[in-house]
Formats: sequence, C-alpha cells, structure tokens
Amino acid sequence: MSSPYTAQVAGRPAVFIDRDGTLTQEVGYVNHPQRLRLLPRSAEAIRRLNERGIAAVVVTNQAGVARGYFACVYRTSLLDHLKSVTSGWRMYNNG
Repeated sequence: MSSPYTAQVAGRPAVFIDRDGTLTQEVGYVNHPQRLRLLPRSAEAIRRLNERGIAAVVVTNQAGVARGYFACVYRTSLLDHLKSVTSGWRMYNNG
C-alpha cells in the first residue's frame, strides 16, 4: 500500500541534498531563521534538477534539537522561513 505522496514519486529519480553547507551556509547551530543563509547558486541548482524531472530532496540532521538545545518548534520555524525565501524560485516545494 502506498501513500498519496509515494505514488507521485515512485520511480522518479532524486538527488538528496544536505541542507547545511550544501544548500545553505554552514554556520553551526541555526537557532534562528535569520541565521539560515542560502548559498548563491543553490536555487538555480534545484530549479535545474526540477526542470529535468529530478526531485531535489533536502535533508538535514538537527543535532541541536536531538540534544535538547532547541525545541522542535524551532525546526518548524526554520522550515517555514526556508519556504518563504524560496517561494519565487520556481522550485517544487512539497514540505
């Protein structure tokens, strides 16, 4: 049994991209949305993948949350911020 999401992406090629240091600048713990700084060509790279039918999957391990340094709500606020700053970049954003 597949979920509605997996049915959409089954058989589709994908690239998994680490957020920190690849999509965004490596700044240590990103404990506030203002510390999340996108690298200059990250949007273009993801857009090119999307235009070729390749899913760009952003992954990140959040050690600060896992260690209890930050609440889980912090992760949600960073994701919301990332979605807002990338909204005009013609990238597919599935959450």
